[in-house]
Amino acid sequence: MHRIIAIALLVIGAVRIASTYEVFSETSDEPNHLTAGLQLLTDHEYSFERQNPPLPRLFMALGPFLHGARFDRTAGIAQIASVFYSTGDYDSMRVLARAGTLIFFLIAALATWRWARRELGDAGALVTLAVFTTQPSVLGHAGLATLDSANVAGVAVSLLACSRWLERPNAARAALLGAAYGFSVLCKMLCLAYVPAACAGVLAVRLLRGERPRITTIAIVPPVAALVVAAGYAFRLDIFWSGLLQLLSVNREGFLSYALGRTTTDGWWWYFPLTLALKTTLATLILLAIGFVVARRDRAFQSGVAAVAAMLILVLPTNVNIGIRYILPLYVPLSLAVGATIMAAMRHRLLRYAGVLLVAWHLAASTLAHPDYLPYFNELAGRDPSRYLIDSNLDWGQDMLRLRDVLREEKITKVGLNVMGPADPVRLGFPAHYHVQPWGAAKGWVAVSDHAYRMMRIEGGWRWLAGRPYRRVGKSIRLYYLP
Repeated sequence: MHRIIAIALLVIGAVRIASTYEVFSETSDEPNHLTAGLQLLTDHEYSFERQNPPLPRLFMALGPFLHGARFDRTAGIAQIASVFYSTGDYDSMRVLARAGTLIFFLIAALATWRWARRELGDAGALVTLAVFTTQPSVLGHAGLATLDSANVAGVAVSLLACSRWLERPNAARAALLGAAYGFSVLCKMLCLAYVPAACAGVLAVRLLRGERPRITTIAIVPPVAALVVAAGYAFRLDIFWSGLLQLLSVNREGFLSYALGRTTTDGWWWYFPLTLALKTTLATLILLAIGFVVARRDRAFQSGVAAVAAMLILVLPTNVNIGIRYILPLYVPLSLAVGATIMAAMRHRLLRYAGVLLVAWHLAASTLAHPDYLPYFNELAGRDPSRYLIDSNLDWGQDMLRLRDVLREEKITKVGLNVMGPADPVRLGFPAHYHVQPWGAAKGWVAVSDHAYRMMRIEGGWRWLAGRPYRRVGKSIRLYYLP
């Protein structure tokens, strides 16, 4: 029965994700990943953005490749802007590319369930799985052709393998942990750091609890992981090393980031804690806090919290502050800690009802978020979360199809645009349009996305829109009419 319920939760999560494929236009990073995957399938070369490993991109590009999409070596990376339109079937290209990410959601969910089952038993595993597969940010990024869901899968599989190895630290399980670590690096290079940090947190809990696993077999892990990674790169280690150098360069240079009405390229230590606090359902956060009272002695709770803390501390100094997607793997151990809290609460007469209400609140928030899992913010962010965060947290260019449909419904024949994302208004069938400037007042219909609005407001732009009423299109675009 427990397996049937687990399968049902996986199916429900997958259906919820798949139902968003046709809702959203392509987001900022999706064309890059699809183009790189098509280059690999078409020319067996891999030259673009090597800081991202090829495995997830192969899955994203396989469906479009079979549908007729090809990498045009004469156009090179210039085709990124048109890759989703290259076959003349925009809808199918989006669906097929995004469907390639679904396998990583399922891997992550299964690994999380298996890990929780070892720590909490069948009932606790189902609770953990339910929390994980209904977390809006997890669902949102699993619905896009990006590497973020693969990142989660890599960490989840590694934590499961680490748990198995700690229970019986023999050579065979150490080799499996090495294979899992190698797989995680093939999912996203950030796992080079995430997996050791998370596993170190879990190991620290065991040691502090007086457990003394013989960890000498850990020496097997690095060579096995290295072999798996090398095989995943077809033993082209030059590609791997150049990708690693690019990753370090990206972190060193940083991105222009926004939070709380400020910008920086150097990052803020508090950025990811703030993001986690606003992008996680409030019920989840309250359950986690309760866990420090009712489940603080539970090994599963301690392990989950330790892994979350270890990974979170790891990213505090980073200069790349552009979305919760960079810490999305935290939801694996976070779900375990919350699952342990719920199971502990069920053993207390008074807390039992609070636990049920909080779970119901979490599920309700997740359900009401549909299909806008990507831009989900909890109640703490209020009605305009762009005051706090933008970028891929809220506005990644996903609402252009919705804007087109609204323009058609309202029979709008001309619109000024300043929107985030790579979508091509001409190919999407927009009416006559022009680029509206933040410092020059316009008349008629004007559409401005939250990312463009907040970034330019800091520089003094959009003053002529201040106080003007607007219609919200999707979750990320403001549509004004200026007589």
